[in-house]
Amino acid sequence: DEEAGEAAHPPFPAKQFIRMIHLFKKLFNRAHPPTPPPEAPVERVDFSAAALLAARTVDAVLQSRLALAVVLTVALLCALTVAAALSRRWDPELYLSKNTLAHYNPRAAHRRKKLYSMQRPSALATPLRDLDRPNPFVSGGFGRQPSTYNRCKVAVTRVSLMPLRIICICVLGLLALIVAKVALLGAAPTGGAAGKPLARWRRMLVSPLPTIMRSILFCFGYHHITVRGRPASSRRAPIMVCNHVSFVEPLFLAAWMEVSFVAAAENANSLLLRSIAKAHHVIPVNRRSSSSRSDVAEAIRSRAKSNAPWPPVCIFPEGTTTNGQALIQFKLGAFAPGVPVQPVVFRYPHRHFDPSWTEAGPTLGGLCRGLLC
Repeated sequence: DEEAGEAAHPPFPAKQFIRMIHLFKKLFNRAHPPTPPPEAPVERVDFSAAALLAARTVDAVLQSRLALAVVLTVALLCALTVAAALSRRWDPELYLSKNTLAHYNPRAAHRRKKLYSMQRPSALATPLRDLDRPNPFVSGGFGRQPSTYNRCKVAVTRVSLMPLRIICICVLGLLALIVAKVALLGAAPTGGAAGKPLARWRRMLVSPLPTIMRSILFCFGYHHITVRGRPASSRRAPIMVCNHVSFVEPLFLAAWMEVSFVAAAENANSLLLRSIAKAHHVIPVNRRSSSSRSDVAEAIRSRAKSNAPWPPVCIFPEGTTTNGQALIQFKLGAFAPGVPVQPVVFRYPHRHFDPSWTEAGPTLGGLCRGLLC
């Protein structure tokens, strides 16, 4: 019967069959082990030829002055590039606490406080925008990402053009310092109410300074400057007032005409600028001292009403820098003598980089890097 046949022959166990197959496979592999693939031959590199070539190259460079100069120039450019990158990424003021920075540099602490309060320039400009008045304390590029063209231009010029411009500016500054030192040997003080103007022969000695100042502006990228109108003589207008946008205005005025300035005492009396300031009849002022401010007012009044051949005194009546889009309230120091005043307006048409030096904008180092690139 079929049922009895099925009971007599049970189904074949599949698991035992699979185990038997694996066992036979292991026994076969032990009896016939697989042959390993042939090993690739080890290539030995002989560095003697490379070392000999390097030694010959170094010897040739050391023997040739031109090759040595080229190598040293390339090394200097690389070092300047690395230094520029490190100075851009590392700012000592960012790593100091608020109290430490206020102790060592109160002006930097005040600047940081203002910058932190102006992190959102759009919020500050909103009430002014309702009145159709631009915010004069916010730079045009503040809070905006640079364009792709500007990034590529900065990347190329930072390695090639920027180091050469820095070297040229340092050489020109040293030349201006030497000219001013030689011309002012034994000269009387020119600043303050008791100062005297330079003699004619000393003015002839300092005559190369305008050309040097214009060359420095050329290195900063100001190749062509358009001038409209002619200023009045110092007899007719002994005081000149102009808007203050950047550090370029004093350089241009010193290159354009014979003029004197009212500058901070810490800048006018510094080691590098002392002789140049004296050659330009700069009047130093200490803003923290009321007596110094009164002395400066008296010096301006005496120069304006004197018959001596004084150059016109340039004053920035706004008292600070703006972005050039609007004027702010003037101080009364330039108008206190009651003499005619020569107005001068500076404009900076730009497309990619705003050269204004404002509170909500680039620092002095960032502004110089942007102009040099």
